[in-house]
Amino acid sequence: MSNGNAKPPLANRRRIAIPSRIWRSIYTLLQTPFASRVWLFCKGWIQNEILSPLLPLGGSLPNMEPQQTTFTREQFYDLIWKTPLSHLSKSFAVPVHLLVKLCEEFDIPRPGPEYWPYLRLGYTVEKVPLPPAVAGIGMAIEVKYACRTRQAAPFVDPMAVEPSAAPAEPRQQPAIELADDFRKAHPLVRAARKLLEREARTENGLLRADYRKPCLNVNASRGGLRRALLVMDAIIQELDRRGYSTQIPEERHHTCVFIGEDRVSISISEKVDRRERELTAEEKKSSFVFNRHSWHPTGSLSFQILEYQHRGARKTWGDGKRQRLEEFLTVIVDAIIATGAALKEQRLIWEERRRQWAEEARAREEAQRRREQEAARQKALEEQATRLHSAERIREFVQVCRHSLAGRGVMEPDSPARRWLDWASLHADRIDPLRNGWIDEAVANLPSDTMRLIGNSTPSAS
Repeated sequence: MSNGNAKPPLANRRRIAIPSRIWRSIYTLLQTPFASRVWLFCKGWIQNEILSPLLPLGGSLPNMEPQQTTFTREQFYDLIWKTPLSHLSKSFAVPVHLLVKLCEEFDIPRPGPEYWPYLRLGYTVEKVPLPPAVAGIGMAIEVKYACRTRQAAPFVDPMAVEPSAAPAEPRQQPAIELADDFRKAHPLVRAARKLLEREARTENGLLRADYRKPCLNVNASRGGLRRALLVMDAIIQELDRRGYSTQIPEERHHTCVFIGEDRVSISISEKVDRRERELTAEEKKSSFVFNRHSWHPTGSLSFQILEYQHRGARKTWGDGKRQRLEEFLTVIVDAIIATGAALKEQRLIWEERRRQWAEEARAREEAQRRREQEAARQKALEEQATRLHSAERIREFVQVCRHSLAGRGVMEPDSPARRWLDWASLHADRIDPLRNGWIDEAVANLPSDTMRLIGNSTPSAS
């Protein structure tokens, strides 16, 4: 990609006393840019390696009747690079991951997360060329899509776009200039200046505010603090002008720019040189010296976007031999906005993935519940069949007893023999499922799709 030869941005245990200097060392280590980069890299890798980081750009397919469309590899490649997968998913009425699976199956490269925001900003972005087809890969790609019920956006057929069409002109943004003083500075900048100049302590050559107080993520020496704050003020003021707010959330020393519902963490720091200091005579005799280096600020500033960017989008700018950080302010603001757009798309894809997981979990729970109900019905059926056989045997036994007692002449109406025979017959009726009402209740409560649940296990007729 090119734009004037400049690359675009994009809890119950024994308590152990730990010395305070150990805590200070741990805190200092966690505040280093390296620790922040390691954490952001791990967080971004977990989120992005299982996602498809695509960014929306206007356009969708027109309303179509249910049918099956066939593309060649070249046509599908052009479609993927001219319309985001999120829009194709809505137009084809298929999930995004199915389109991604098609790309992987037919060895078709897809745009990275920086492609669409850079294209929207007017940059010319290079496309990954389509590799030649290898043996075993089909040449026809079939996509089934359904009729769209909503009115589609104005559509331009990607296949009808001429390959030689000229790219859109870059959208020019006015140059950002630094203020001469802090009279009209942003409230966050004025508060940070007061806190760093009056209450900050020096650590490794740079001013460090109290971690219990909110402050902008500005790490500079006393000599470079003014310039660092003015650069941060210019960036925050330009973001405010474009409609994006800058805040300091509960995480202290984290300056966050809110792009819609997503936030982008930024920081500005001054580079320092570490030099080994001259040791005293006692320190030379010691086998370990705790602080054997001195830190010297260089006056060179560096701006960083602390969010993880998939596929290596630029997120660091600094002073060099031929340029100053002030020359990249417009590019930095564009990169922050593009990063927010990338985070939004990643968040939407992740939310869709979690929604699908939740639906699959609910389906599994429902299937398990239905299997348990079916198992209970089968168990009750077997128990009632056993009771039916018991009732029939009891009736046969009662009949034999009735003939035996009748021959003895003890079958008077109020005799004990008559009462016992009546009780035994009543018990047989009580356990008989055909007479106690169980069969009627079982028929009324049987689900309509029970045969589908047990259809696979039904033995075939011989």
